[in-house]
Amino acid sequence: MDSLLLKIFVFLRPIMFIDVEQTIAGFSIFELAAIFLVGLLFAALFLKAVRAKTVTISEVDILILLFSLWSVASFVIYIDYSDPKALLKILLPAVTYTIAKNILGSKEEYLSNLLIMIVGFLVPVVISTIMILKGVGIAAINYWTGEARFLGVYDNPHNMAHNMAFLIISITIYLVLKKAGRDESSKPDIVKYSLFAFLTILALFCLYKSAVRTSIVGLAIFFAIYFFEANRKLLIAGIIGGVLVIAAFPTKFLNLFPDFEKVAAGEWDTGKLASSRPERWAEQLNNFSNLSIDHNLAGVGIGNTVGRGELQRGNVVAAVDSHNDFLDILTQTGIVGLVLFLLIQLAILMKILSLEGREKYLFLALLVSVNAMNFASNSYVARFGLGQMYFFVLSYIELQTTNGSERVMHPERVVRRRSQSADERV
Repeated sequence: MDSLLLKIFVFLRPIMFIDVEQTIAGFSIFELAAIFLVGLLFAALFLKAVRAKTVTISEVDILILLFSLWSVASFVIYIDYSDPKALLKILLPAVTYTIAKNILGSKEEYLSNLLIMIVGFLVPVVISTIMILKGVGIAAINYWTGEARFLGVYDNPHNMAHNMAFLIISITIYLVLKKAGRDESSKPDIVKYSLFAFLTILALFCLYKSAVRTSIVGLAIFFAIYFFEANRKLLIAGIIGGVLVIAAFPTKFLNLFPDFEKVAAGEWDTGKLASSRPERWAEQLNNFSNLSIDHNLAGVGIGNTVGRGELQRGNVVAAVDSHNDFLDILTQTGIVGLVLFLLIQLAILMKILSLEGREKYLFLALLVSVNAMNFASNSYVARFGLGQMYFFVLSYIELQTTNGSERVMHPERVVRRRSQSADERV
């Protein structure tokens, strides 16, 4: 039952990003469905734990638990300034990691679920492409360049762009892991590879039409890190190809960075770079530094952002749209919350560095690119559905020590452990 529920969840999660107008208690119908499915997964995991009398808990899970408990405490302490919806969006993604790694039994089962998630992207990607080709779903027209920004079936271009970039990353991870475990004599699945090529082309098209720079840069960081280890010749070829494309279509490239052009020309000051991020970050840090010590430690309330009013103590604006997930964690959960969040990233990094071969650089590229996007904008923290898919994909890094899969992936270690166990029995 737990395996079936996980398959249903990973298939529906990309689809549940589709924008729908119907809401209940501030949640869209698809958001509520995602929360309900996570609840079922948690219940299934609990029943499995009771039945098998075992659950794998690592330092990553402990830190996730501590961060979750601190977030709940911050929510309760400043409940008048907090939003239950925002709390759930902070808690659910990381919990998905613990659930997935305990349900998945092997690398093969992981790949099967990853493939199901990729197939789930077919619905929003195909519909979004059709909408763009028809000129439907324009979110805005850039005042400086006149370029249209499309959103497809999503509620904004950023959601579409991040989903497209994550789809391409997920396909790459699947292909690399599948190739590593495939028999050299076996033939590649033409239908599957054709599907991947089809999805990749459409995803790149949608990503380009979204004109979201954070996702484009994040995708470039992912491939740069991975190919630096896996195939440096291909990396160099990609860089040369990128330079040639920019040289051939300079106007298209400059249209993505009109603010940089304005600053370089002296028309704007440097604070306007990257959609005024330096100004936004400075404002956020200034507001936070003016808070009392208790708010510095515990934040201003989860979900307490501009639009929900001002914090009464000192009449300081609680939080501004800083375009930085790390700053949002800092202002909403305080210094303690940010430290715990950073420790989760560090623990994940240590797990990744313990992997072998190309897997290490594959997931290192994923971790670095996602955190780069989180730093540059509101990305995988602000978009909890994206965070859920991200943590599901990350769950692979602990499959070596979960549900006996280590016997498949590292038999030599098992032999040593069996010998040690025999010695202990003697």
